[in-house]
Amino acid sequence: NPAALGLVAQLQHYLDVQALDQKATIGFSDIATRIFSSSQWPLAVLRQLGFLSLELLPGGDQGFARQAMGKGMAQGFSSAVAKRAYGHE
Repeated sequence: NPAALGLVAQLQHYLDVQALDQKATIGFSDIATRIFSSSQWPLAVLRQLGFLSLELLPGGDQGFARQAMGKGMAQGFSSAVAKRAYGHE
């Protein structure tokens, strides 16, 4: 059944994207913890510059928050796959 094969390919793609998203979230969490827990002045300056850039760049704070919550790359993709799987395209 070609439709089923397409769905399997789509599900595999979702798993690949989800794995990348998970790695990005773990890496982001690790770096954020190191930066926010450090009292070294170079990291404090970088931290403040990062906050300033989040304020100045349109949508920067939303992207930061999404990644911090683990809702980065795979957002929206899972619901599209689910709709197709249940015939609600």
